[in-house]
Amino acid sequence: MADRTAPRGASRMRGRRVAAAATALTLGVVVPPSHAEPSPQPQDIKAALGYMCTLPAGSTGPAQVRVSTTLPETAAVGESIQPGIVAVDVEIPEQSVVPLLGEDARAVTASTSLTIALAQSRHTAEAVWTGDGQAPAPVPDAGPLTVTASGEVPSVTAGSPGDLTFSAGGLSLRLTPLTGEDGQQAATSVTVNCTPDQESSEIAAVTVVETTSPSTDPGGPSATPSADAGSTPSATPPSPEPRRQKSTAAEGGATGAPPCAGDRTVPQYLVAYATGFSNVTKLKGAAEIPVSCARIIQGPQRPVFMNGKLHLLQDSFATLDHQGRPATPPAEATFLSFGFMPTTATMQLEQMPLRTDDQGNKVANVKSDLRIDNAFDGVGQTVITMDLVLRITEASVNGQALDVGAQCRTKTPFTLTLTGNAVRRGGVFLPGSYTLVTGGPLTGEATIPAFSGCGVTEDLDALFTAPISGSPGYVKQIQGAPCASGVPVPDPRFCTSDVQPVDIPKPQR
Repeated sequence: MADRTAPRGASRMRGRRVAAAATALTLGVVVPPSHAEPSPQPQDIKAALGYMCTLPAGSTGPAQVRVSTTLPETAAVGESIQPGIVAVDVEIPEQSVVPLLGEDARAVTASTSLTIALAQSRHTAEAVWTGDGQAPAPVPDAGPLTVTASGEVPSVTAGSPGDLTFSAGGLSLRLTPLTGEDGQQAATSVTVNCTPDQESSEIAAVTVVETTSPSTDPGGPSATPSADAGSTPSATPPSPEPRRQKSTAAEGGATGAPPCAGDRTVPQYLVAYATGFSNVTKLKGAAEIPVSCARIIQGPQRPVFMNGKLHLLQDSFATLDHQGRPATPPAEATFLSFGFMPTTATMQLEQMPLRTDDQGNKVANVKSDLRIDNAFDGVGQTVITMDLVLRITEASVNGQALDVGAQCRTKTPFTLTLTGNAVRRGGVFLPGSYTLVTGGPLTGEATIPAFSGCGVTEDLDALFTAPISGSPGYVKQIQGAPCASGVPVPDPRFCTSDVQPVDIPKPQR
């Protein structure tokens, strides 16, 4: 439970007016920002909770979770309730450390996604509090491991008087072990899902009081708490549902696709177009990934017998390309945030350099496995991994332009892993199959880190962190059939006369 005996400190300034304008919301009641800065007294929240977590092998183990932040003791109807920086400490018992991280882990970084249940009278809503680790935590030789993640979180608005309670719900913990004496990052992260092991997990309550001129809306509910930066009613990512978006690709001829010319000197060279949608989970919408050029160098196929079946394994290298940079074209996405506030941003994904092994060799980021059942049938899977940074170059809220500066980006890279599956029957791949050389659909998830460096005259990091960062977003990408540019005579069914891909796919949801 919350510790409400701590001394009351000085008043905290509210979020900047532009951030409040972008996120003020009541379900069914639109509340304009107040013209006077409120001065509620803060309460220190220090909650200790027990959780039960699912380990990778399917077993379960306990974890102790501590949540700390600040909240006002009271707030007015329609006033934005902004929590302070939220810190989440997770203590993992000694017996769970090796099953989670492996025996070689020397340190670990962590990010958290904590669902917060909001309740006022009979009305409920959800918010998601996300955090990132500021520094790797050493893995002790003995005893429990404690990891910490912190971050800014969305504000909340209540539409009627009464106690508004905050209760901790499901916790998603992402751990990235660091191995070796030099702290080399492990190839994969581990995601652990945890649930509270007690019936009541209330951590705080804010008393909402009526004002002399309350905002009302006869057509909507009068008392519904809401998460200003979007709620997540389900842990399962929904299918991407775009609100309003417009993508802008570089000029590439009559089709509008960007240039994507292949290399004629490398026999294994492929070029392909790809596009798709990426969920912005908190906004309950999706941003279009514009038609982008991918350059692929195929590795040799390696026949391997596994479990009595022949598998053809192949490691390849894929990089994005936009005007000579490893990036997608910039895309402008406009959302009716929460159904009423137009928010527009021009965004671009930039690919980080491919990872290298201990000898400095690039590690393949495309791994394919085709199992041969007989001469005609088989199943396959291709996994593509990219480390990306999301940049924002322009933005406006409700038509008001914001100067985001030249360094507005996620403060750390994030990993996008896409998987494509294939089924071959009678020597033909069935519809919906994906292979590197035929194209098709790929799906995956990405968790967006907090933003950094946004704003010139004011700090706008929280404006983008609150609605965009955190919760895993569902991604569906469509790769077109590639052009094999390095063969002596490129196939005109798949290549233009200047060896660019013919197939320009359309995004699918």
